[in-house]
Amino acid sequence: MIDQMGRILANIAGGLIPGIRFSMAGETNSVYLTFDDGPHPETTPRILDLLAKHDARATFFCLGRNVEKYPAVFDSIIEGGHVVGNHSWSHPNGWLTSTGKYLADVNRASEVIDSNLFRPPYGRITPGQYRQLKKRYEIIMWTRQFADYRPGFNPHRVSLNGIQPGDILVMHDNSANVWNDAPPNIFNTLKLMDRIFACFPYSFQVCNTKRMVHHTIP
Repeated sequence: MIDQMGRILANIAGGLIPGIRFSMAGETNSVYLTFDDGPHPETTPRILDLLAKHDARATFFCLGRNVEKYPAVFDSIIEGGHVVGNHSWSHPNGWLTSTGKYLADVNRASEVIDSNLFRPPYGRITPGQYRQLKKRYEIIMWTRQFADYRPGFNPHRVSLNGIQPGDILVMHDNSANVWNDAPPNIFNTLKLMDRIFACFPYSFQVCNTKRMVHHTIP
């Protein structure tokens, strides 16, 4: 019931705020796996292996500072056929950051993550930040977020009940201790629900600290 109410509110919000997506409503059987705060030298490769094993695609909303630290891991996301998005440079809280400083942080990240997708850290942006960001980005929120950032999180207790086509799911790949062995259960369960794992269907340009790569997602 809570998940259904959250979906209803997300759809309403998405309709009222142009340029922000809380779901990909209208999809027949796709769900959108997204991973925030990476890349991480241990967790991200493990997730990429799992995605490849299950023939799945995902979108990675990366922090610029982590792309700078681990450019080879960032490369491997793109080489695996996945989509990347801008998640800022240093993960600022938009509600506690001036518009000028917030946009400067996002712009710094865009120097190493050239994408038209943006996810606000914590999902928090002010009206002023939103008005500026929507000129350049499709802002991606989520339908359901797993609390894998909280101490004591148990991945084996994750509930997938109520997941619907078009839902955007949020997980994190910024710690070696996150999702040690639970994602296979998630993939298997969603496959039994006849769900396809998709990435966002936008054309974009991706660059990193080494080179420029052009991608088009059909």
